[in-house]
Amino acid sequence: MTDEPDRPATAPEPGTPAAGAPGAGGTRSAGDPREPAAARGAVTTTDAVVARIVALAAAAVPGVHSLGDATARPAAVARRPVPETVPEPGVRVAVGCRRVAVDLDVTVEYGTPVAALADRVRAEVAAAVRRMTDLEVSEVHLAVSGVERPATPVVPAGEEP
Repeated sequence: MTDEPDRPATAPEPGTPAAGAPGAGGTRSAGDPREPAAARGAVTTTDAVVARIVALAAAAVPGVHSLGDATARPAAVARRPVPETVPEPGVRVAVGCRRVAVDLDVTVEYGTPVAALADRVRAEVAAAVRRMTDLEVSEVHLAVSGVERPATPVVPAGEEP
């Protein structure tokens, strides 16, 4: 009696070594596409990748001027090492097995309602991380670290720029 689950005996596929022959290995390789995905290995997403997804999703929300502390940005850019080793400014993530916690420092555009912006950023970040990594975002903490003029001036309706 063996510890292996019951499997029907099959003849080796053409071109593959017979069981017990040199190079035969197991019944199927770990990369065999006929195996269920869970049997082929695991996918690991690094903290840096999750932080980049968070940064791109948050920066795309209208009303977010930039990420990071507005007062520290010029000095931080001057000190940047090789780009691949630079963490996303204003983004901190804690990635677990299935969940992610996010802290964001944002500079908002003047006139943007902060509470509504925070709700939208949370929703966009959670959706992007879930869609791209299949990880659940457990929390998104936002710290508003600055207010800046919009990139394009806001002109009231009926007025010329």
